[in-house]
Amino acid sequence: MVREGKFRDDLYYRLNIIRLQLPPLRERRSDIMVLAQHFLNIYSREFSKKNLSYSKPAEKLLLSYDYPGNVRELENIVQRAVLLAKGNIIKIENLSEDIRSDVDIDEQTEELTNIPFREAKARIIESFEKNYISQVLMKSNGVIRQAARLANMDVKNFHEKITKLGIQVKKFKYLA
Repeated sequence: MVREGKFRDDLYYRLNIIRLQLPPLRERRSDIMVLAQHFLNIYSREFSKKNLSYSKPAEKLLLSYDYPGNVRELENIVQRAVLLAKGNIIKIENLSEDIRSDVDIDEQTEELTNIPFREAKARIIESFEKNYISQVLMKSNGVIRQAARLANMDVKNFHEKITKLGIQVKKFKYLA
């Protein structure tokens, strides 16, 4: 920049006492969790959140990211995660979308890998069905016939799903 006239040469020589060559963070993977813990300590104190720690999947994701913004990007990611953390654990969903976009990891995935595939699949499907039906019931204010129509399902089948999943329909009805 001095050669291009974009930086004052007298200032450059004033600042250029010791030249440090520091490799990018992606080449110093062993520093990532040390720095992440350091920033976690700083921001948990600043935002009065005690006993925060990283979940194992969040740690793995932090270690797998390349950090084009180097240490400052890691610091920003940790600061955001501390702000968004609801409990004492920093989870994947608390990390920025930039870091999550490269790897599609679900917090439950690690837990599900400890059981057979069919059982894990059944749990995920049941969770999806429960969430989907609850959302449709919410949109219809708990009116089963309308919710079944929104879901493009037969009313009888819809009602059977509600019963099977143990969904309380009355909690979706608005009090008049």
